[in-house]
Amino acid sequence: MRLLITGGAGTLGRHVVKHFGERAESIHVIDNFSTSIRDSLDPPPGVSIQEGDIGRLSDLEEAFSVSQPTHVIHLAASYKNPDDWQGDIQTNTIGTALVAQLSQSAKCERLINVQTVLCYGLPDALPIPVTAPLRPKTSYAISKTAGEQYLVNSGLSFASLRLGNVVCPGLSIGPIPSFYAKLKAGETCTVTESSRDFVDIQDFLAALDKVMDATAPSGIFNVSTGMSTSMRQIYNVIARYLGSSSPVFTQTIGPDDIPEIVLDPSQTRLTLGWEAAVSLEDSLQKCLKSYDACGVGQIYSHLRDQGAR
Repeated sequence: MRLLITGGAGTLGRHVVKHFGERAESIHVIDNFSTSIRDSLDPPPGVSIQEGDIGRLSDLEEAFSVSQPTHVIHLAASYKNPDDWQGDIQTNTIGTALVAQLSQSAKCERLINVQTVLCYGLPDALPIPVTAPLRPKTSYAISKTAGEQYLVNSGLSFASLRLGNVVCPGLSIGPIPSFYAKLKAGETCTVTESSRDFVDIQDFLAALDKVMDATAPSGIFNVSTGMSTSMRQIYNVIARYLGSSSPVFTQTIGPDDIPEIVLDPSQTRLTLGWEAAVSLEDSLQKCLKSYDACGVGQIYSHLRDQGAR
């Protein structure tokens, strides 16, 4: 397997590179380091790194020429500025379409895409089945959803994983690093009245293994626990872990956020034989211990209000 990973220096990407490091014949990473740090990726032998932008055809053509991939894992995404519509479209929509077209030309055996669960927008009911209507609200979600539709209509052997909130060592997005950093500094936190479906990195990698096989079915899959956890519950776990008694305030969610997102993974269990196995408590412990050891770096969010301030 010759593997091309877009966005391979990001939080998910680093774990994916490590996961396939000893199994792939070669791994090529393309990343523009917009929401990652080059030095944070410590690649094993056989991994090449290219600084480039998937929304720029020449950069992506170089990546495909160098890697000659049999498999592509598409993780790259633009999300850090909710008002950068052009940048989101260039990366998430045009970039994804280019990845699909070049994968066609390279006759790749398999293309795996990671999709935001925000594609569903405000759901009619919970948990959200994979057949639910798509109602993305933010620039990030709209552009990612458009990109996914190019994959669906590409004719490629593909899987698009609509992924719950991943918890992993070194996590740099969302409320978990925000809560940790604030509480560690003895600062006040503000917690939104929202809930999410959290999934451990090892469960995500297990799902990735399932869909990488060329004989696996093409389609879209919810990858999640199917369980709802509130931001307040997450905050409480982190506060107990740090022994913090800092004051906390609750606020209503912002207009660009969704009150509750819980996915229904039953179709994924039935089709792929996959289900989440790692408890949220264990997942959080691993994540928080990584912050103890290495600190919390730059924190990113697709929202104007991150859910933790």
